[in-house]
Amino acid sequence: MKNIIGVRFKKLGKIYFFNPKYIHVRKGDKVIVETSQGEEIGEVVIPNRYVNDEKILEPLKKVIRIASYKDCKRYDECKKIEKVLRKNNISYFEKWKFHTGLFHVISSRKNSKCDIYIHSDSIERAKQALGIQTTK
Repeated sequence: MKNIIGVRFKKLGKIYFFNPKYIHVRKGDKVIVETSQGEEIGEVVIPNRYVNDEKILEPLKKVIRIASYKDCKRYDECKKIEKVLRKNNISYFEKWKFHTGLFHVISSRKNSKCDIYIHSDSIERAKQALGIQTTK
């Protein structure tokens, strides 16, 4: 049997399972976990519990540590930056007379990157306005 915890990154988002190693967490604790996009902060929604090995489909990523006050403060700063970016981008798209919707703005825990997800009626006009040469 393996020890797992459930972590949620968004208020109504999906629950992801992680290997807490020897860290004991409670529901509502903030933890720093290893994800495919780097270190992220999330909230524990399912505290430590044991499950059968057969129920775990893939190797679990690790919990790095319980988030400190400094981590939580940094997370709040990132959320404020996201709000400013959302506001600035909406005014930018209005200036270009786009019929767009800004879906989501995500900044990383270390503020090393910021992803902006948009919806546009014309991808070519959006690329021209944003100065983008290629897209993924």
